[in-house]
Amino acid sequence: MPSQPAASGALIIKNGTRWSLVAAFAFIAVAGAFVYLEFFRDSWQPPQVVTIEGSKPVWSLFTSYPMWGSDAEEGASQALLLRDGDYMLFSDFDVPVRYLASDGPALKMTFNDWSASLGETIIALSLDSEDGRKWFNSASDAQLAELRIVAVPEDVDAGTLAALKRLAATNPNVDLSVESGAALRHVLPLFEPRAVFAGEEEGATLELLANQPQLEMLLISASKPGSLDFLPTLPRLRRLFLGEWDIAQAGPLPAGLTGLKSLVVFESEAKDLSALSAAPAGLEELSLMIEGPNDMNLAGLDKFASLRTLILWVDNDSAPLDLSSLAALEDLRWAGLPPETSQEQFAAIVSAHPKLTILEMMMSENVKDLAPLRGLKALQGLVLGGAYENLEVLQELTSLRFVGISKKTWEESPAQVAAVRKALPDAVVVRVSPFCLGSGWILLLVPVLGFAWLRRSSPRLVRQAA
Repeated sequence: MPSQPAASGALIIKNGTRWSLVAAFAFIAVAGAFVYLEFFRDSWQPPQVVTIEGSKPVWSLFTSYPMWGSDAEEGASQALLLRDGDYMLFSDFDVPVRYLASDGPALKMTFNDWSASLGETIIALSLDSEDGRKWFNSASDAQLAELRIVAVPEDVDAGTLAALKRLAATNPNVDLSVESGAALRHVLPLFEPRAVFAGEEEGATLELLANQPQLEMLLISASKPGSLDFLPTLPRLRRLFLGEWDIAQAGPLPAGLTGLKSLVVFESEAKDLSALSAAPAGLEELSLMIEGPNDMNLAGLDKFASLRTLILWVDNDSAPLDLSSLAALEDLRWAGLPPETSQEQFAAIVSAHPKLTILEMMMSENVKDLAPLRGLKALQGLVLGGAYENLEVLQELTSLRFVGISKKTWEESPAQVAAVRKALPDAVVVRVSPFCLGSGWILLLVPVLGFAWLRRSSPRLVRQAA
């Protein structure tokens, strides 16, 4: 019987080897899945088509403001392309409102001159109004907890400050929109906001933001020396909106913004991309909105290899920009083409990026033939602002879930619009218009968002909207 222990030992060794192999295969499978998810799988998710009840224009601050907004059609809902954390701008209300994915794909919004409500819940509040301050002073803790943003006026009296302290105790991460450096100094120390819409700079006021490491989104002007120096102290900063960026005074984008994913530059005198040389390699979204004439040199754009979204509202007003560098952006999924884009450039960009999911061509007057769109099998969102001879190609693009058609085409070719709607029953088809300083209501955004630079009327935009 001495052989039995040996056999048992062999069996144990055999079973142990088997379990070792199982464990090894399991480890390899897990490691392989991790590598795939981390490096090879396309994890980009397109924005959601969100319908919004209302009779006035509505815009999205990211990524394409002011290229286009949903222009109200009588009896129909508005619609935008939104992601969790995007901001909506309403002509009825002069405070940006954060959209949450949990809000769903259909919003019922109501407004007065001091608040915006989602359903029956007030989610945005302006303290400029006496009625707004009255509601604020009497609001319950539960109501304060529902607020997503509060707009603070330049002058903060003792009563308002006391109410703000109560809000800070209940809802410390509420977004803040402030009109002045004085308001920022009074209010910011009370809160830990996720987003700040700051007014015009007053000396070193913006340095107060350096004590807010939880900040994820920031809108500021950058027109003075040192305006951007504090940005590297914000480790969680993901979105940055720069208005009136005077590079000669404020300097280039500083290094150290390792977490930055989205950058919007509005009204800059930039002639090339050198001011962005320190932008992080992981930047996924870049919007350049620069009024012309500006023969901007886009050389070096291929450095931003991680870009998924590129919006080029760069108006040369004479000849197309050199867009050849776009071909190197292999991961591009969302593109906004500049107004002077030629038919040849349009065809080349579409051919080089067959995985485009969202394409915006607002005011692309030189593009007449939309046939190249047939190559975009994954196209879900399309915004068209040109005067096209026909829209029949759109009827073939069954992957579309959102179509924005210019007001001019809408009014001059209603039969084509109806045909697109009939052919694409799963798509939301809306009328769109470009931002227009001449429309009056947009100027309401100036004091709240700190867009003093928007007061300089944009000839091209006013001309196009006329």
